[in-house]
Formats: sequence, structure tokens, C-alpha cells
Amino acid sequence: MNLSRMIRLSCLAVLSLPLLLVQGQQEAPKQKAEKILKGFKEDLNFKKPVKDILESLKTLEELADELHRGRPASDIALMLMHPDPAVRSQAANTIAAIGALPDTAYRYNRILTDRLKYEKDPEVRIAVLLALSRTGPHAKPVVPKLLEALKDPDVRIRRAAAAVFRKSIGCEEQLIPAAISALDDPDLGADQKYPGLSSVSFIAMTYLRFCGRDAKAAAPNLIKIFKSDKANENYRFSALYTLAVVAPEERLSLDTARAWLKRSESAERLRVALGVLAELGSHAKEAIPDLIPLAKKPLRDPLVEQSLKLSIVHVFQRMGPAAKEALPTLEMMAKTDDLTVRRAVLEALEAVRGK
Repeated sequence: MNLSRMIRLSCLAVLSLPLLLVQGQQEAPKQKAEKILKGFKEDLNFKKPVKDILESLKTLEELADELHRGRPASDIALMLMHPDPAVRSQAANTIAAIGALPDTAYRYNRILTDRLKYEKDPEVRIAVLLALSRTGPHAKPVVPKLLEALKDPDVRIRRAAAAVFRKSIGCEEQLIPAAISALDDPDLGADQKYPGLSSVSFIAMTYLRFCGRDAKAAAPNLIKIFKSDKANENYRFSALYTLAVVAPEERLSLDTARAWLKRSESAERLRVALGVLAELGSHAKEAIPDLIPLAKKPLRDPLVEQSLKLSIVHVFQRMGPAAKEALPTLEMMAKTDDLTVRRAVLEALEAVRGK
């Protein structure tokens, strides 16, 4: 048996590891995989003979083809019907790991989606949904299933469904209203130390920011979250930031950011305010009189001062020509000895001057 075939069979054996573990196999899957791949790592080295490098590369190519187009796909799919839910969960993870290529992802996604029709175990359903989230834009055909899962009574399944469109799917017409509805989900997330930051609604905010102005209908829900006492302050900051992205014309983002700039007793609120103003772009023009004194203010800590100035310069840059009132301030800032700040200021000057 030649080296290529031996390695191929060894690698295919790795795909059976979930079953072996169930049956009491002692060696961890990661250790087995590392042992199998060790030879490749040693051969893929400029110091090795060309024939050894070529042999390893060709073998890896064969293995990739075998995994993506060969018999293992059917064998692994069969494991989605295994009586043990741990095996079914691992089978979903394995399919996701090897199936996210343009010419095979659709096939694997159909296998995973079909499993959702019949799967009752919540842990397996979560694994299948998370597996779908790893297949990139190829998960689009499963949007109807995601909409169903977002209404599941099990909050863990709702989080997994939300993760699919957060990670992989573009701004689908059906998903934006679903994400907006998800903002009202009562879930506070799994992390009790940071309530809200792993919740269904937080995941929905991430997706809505990605969609930008297409998601402007989310504004009322985001305003409600920011004005509420739900979760913690950072969660509500995220709602404000998302509002600035999807609906920059809403006054709440600008007015809140300006108020925080004037008080600036909280470094965290100051950071959020500058981030919000940057997202508002030209809509942040009214904040220029608040930003100019901050840009000129010397601080004891040079690193903190540099960070603050870079953030302010970035806000001016995002405003573009609307920030012409800040040109004298930017020109003064360009005289700094700090090369990092100077470079950022020069870029901002170009944007503000419309060049």
C-alpha cells in the first residue's frame, strides 16, 4: 500500500472518531489528527527535496477531494440518524468542517436542513444550526428554517438560529424583519457576568449593523432598548451604536453622544460617543463645536491622548466636507510630532477638503 493511500485511509478514519469515542476510544481526536498531519508539516518545508514536497501536496489534494466529493459524505450524513445524540451532534460539526466549499456546500446544507425536519433533541438541533452557520453565504436556502427556529421556545435554539444569519447570510429581505423582531427577545444571554452580550437580541443587533440603512425600520426597537434598563450598560450602548448605523437621521444618537462629550466623566461613554459620531458621518456635523475643545485638550497620559485624538480625527474624516468648520483645528493638529496622529490628520484633511 503506497503512502498516499495509507494516509488517505488514516484521515478517513478520523471521521469515525465520534463513534470510536462513544465506544470507549482512549486517544483524543485532536491527538490523532495531529499525529496524522505531522508528516505533512515536516515535508512542507523549503529545505525538503522537491519530490517529498510534491508528494505531500498531491496527497493532501487527494484527501481534500475525497472528503468533499467522495464516499465519506454519505457515511457522515448517515451518522445524523445514529441513535446516540452525541454522535448526531458531532456528525453535524464534521459536515460543516468539510462542506463549506461553493461546489459542495449546497449538498451538505440540504443534508443538515433535512435533519432539522426530524430532529427532536435540542442539543443536536443546536449543533445542526451552528454547523449551518459555518457554511457562509451557502446557508441562504435554509432561511425559512431559520425563521422557524427563531421562534423556538428553547432560547439556546434561538441563539443558534440567530448565529447563522449573523455569521453567514447577507441582508435577506425575509431576515431583516425577523432580526428586528428578535430585538424584543427576552433572552439575556448565557453569560451572567455580562448580561445581554450573548443574547438573541444582541446577535440581531450585529446583523442589523451589517445591513446598515436597509435595516432602518429597526430604529423604534433600538430606541426602546437604549431607553430601557434591560441587561447592562454595554448592551444598551450597542443598541445606540446600531441605531447610528441603521438610522443616522434619528436625533437620539447625536443628542446622546453630544451630551456625553460635554460631560466626559466616563472614559467608556466617551469612547462610545466618538464611535457613534463616526457612524453618523455628516449627520454628526452639529457635534463639531463639542469635538474641537476635546481635540485641543492635553492629557497626562500620552497614549490616552493619542487614542482620543485619533478617534476625533476619524469622526472628522467620516463627516467629510461637512466638517469644514474643523479645518483650522485639523491643520493645527497636523503640526504634531506624533507620526501616527499626523498621518491620520492628513488623511482626514483630504476627506474634509473633498479631495
